Amino acid sequence: MGEYVRVRRIDLETCSNEMVIFLQGKLHVPKLFNHPNIMPYRATFIADNELWVVTSFTEYGSAKGLIDAHFMDGMNKWIAIAYILQGVLKQPQRVVHDFPKYNIKVLPWLSLEFLQQKLQGYDAKSDIYSVRITGCELANDHVPLKDMPAIQMLLEKLNGTVPCLLDTSTIPMKELTMSPQCLAANSGLG
Repeated sequence: MGEYVRVRRIDLETCSNEMVIFLQGKLHVPKLFNHPNIMPYRATFIADNELWVVTSFTEYGSAKGLIDAHFMDGMNKWIAIAYILQGVLKQPQRVVHDFPKYNIKVLPWLSLEFLQQKLQGYDAKSDIYSVRITGCELANDHVPLKDMPAIQMLLEKLNGTVPCLLDTSTIPMKELTMSPQCLAANSGLG
């Protein structure tokens, strides 16, 4: 019996050298890690000047796609983000994060431990940082730290810079602070 897959085709003739280098890095990163919360590429190949990237089918699509398709008219964006993140945290289904072209080689939503390659003991607790970055990205329409060079981003993370929501006027401040248990977890790694 066949199974559904997701195929993304990228025209390499229209890509700049910088974009090709970015794509090489993007395709290489998932090969370094074997974790249930990191979706691997099933296959990658080039055909007729197009890069084909094959991944497992995700029934929910991308988080941004969900918001754009279902929460654009009259539905509060904050409620949509809350439902999406709640679904990601409580259910085993995958919502894929579709990495747009503007991201840099070292992805902003990777935790400090991930960037330092401290992968022993990496588990679901390590995803807390990534979920926070994704929530900020969905709410702010901007990836935190994305405009920084990779080294500056790493230094900011080493110095404890914590991304946050840009508009906090609609949410009480006490609901924006993380509990001591979350802060003590340090993304789940020592």
